[in-house]
Amino acid sequence: MAGGLYTWKDENGLTVMSDKPPVGKNQQKRVINVPEPTSPAAPPKTFADREMEFRRDQQARQEKAKKADEEKAQAAKNKEGCESARRNLQLYQSGERIARRTDSGEREFLDEDQRAAEAAKAQKAVNEWCR
Repeated sequence: MAGGLYTWKDENGLTVMSDKPPVGKNQQKRVINVPEPTSPAAPPKTFADREMEFRRDQQARQEKAKKADEEKAQAAKNKEGCESARRNLQLYQSGERIARRTDSGEREFLDEDQRAAEAAKAQKAVNEWCR
């Protein structure tokens, strides 16, 4: 009888418990509900399983580090672009005379309309780079 437990007193007065009933004795049956194991214990991992798990974790760490390095490089690039855009905007807003070279190599100074157009471009660059 699975899960059954028998108890009785022996001739010395000691309580005896057994999963089998006593022979020729006045018996008292106690039922103890023992849950059946739902699943067998997981077998220990083999060396190959542990090695595969280690390599998978190692690859995940390497990919995470690579992604962090790429994000750091992109942040540095964004910072540099932002600083450059701000310098250009400051130059166009400063009121100083600004000259640039034409395709023929001659120097020409920007008039107010050209300066305003360049300042607008610089402001747009600041808005894009400096978020």
